[in-house]
Amino acid sequence: MNKQNIYYERERYARLLKAADALKIELQVSKLRYSQKLNNGIGSYVFPLKDQKYVNTLVGEVGLSRNDLFIPFSILWAFQFDSISQSGKAELVTYPLKANAATRGFINDADVEAFYNGYTLIKMANKEVSETFPNEVFRHIPETQPAIIFDAEGTAQSAGLKPQYDLQAAKFPLVPEYYIQGTTDCYISAVFNAQDSNFGIADPSAPTTPLTTSEARLVLLLDGVLLKEGADRSMDIQKIISGNY
Repeated sequence: MNKQNIYYERERYARLLKAADALKIELQVSKLRYSQKLNNGIGSYVFPLKDQKYVNTLVGEVGLSRNDLFIPFSILWAFQFDSISQSGKAELVTYPLKANAATRGFINDADVEAFYNGYTLIKMANKEVSETFPNEVFRHIPETQPAIIFDAEGTAQSAGLKPQYDLQAAKFPLVPEYYIQGTTDCYISAVFNAQDSNFGIADPSAPTTPLTTSEARLVLLLDGVLLKEGADRSMDIQKIISGNY
């Protein structure tokens, strides 16, 4: 949940819980999470909100089971630097982190800035319900960033500091409410100008040399509430909330 909007989200949760209780449906705080490799020169990434059985749970991906209903409260796009085989042990990054002596990061951070000048498209049941949601809102630079110090020989070394990440601050609330049914095709896409872009990443030991064993990934994270076996009850839930049931 987004703690910056805690009172609003508490009110949303209370309304949905009331509807779920009336319909005897189990309600849970939950998330959907998907990821894709960033490919050089490619600026369009389509994320089908796939069934749970088709996602890689070992790296933190969470899908939507066919019979369930998910109502997202907020959305986040982030980057992740992981091994090609995906370890699931890499943190999320919310800005174009450039590789340097203190941290792994992008070689060409300027190419990544283009993502934040792009937009997000949400498509449900062949209808575009949000055509140009601004990606600018997801650019969040933490107050504390990886820092370097110089040793006696003048060589740059990591100061051992980790970025002061607060993913809650980088999430953006989704209004109006979207009812994502497991029985309905839903796609969320990121679109931006990636012409001639290089999304290679590098280690602190050689911040200008691309890694061949790791890659940058684009991660989509939605958090909200999940209603078990509620895929076909979205209209009933909306009627209860509006008092027309």
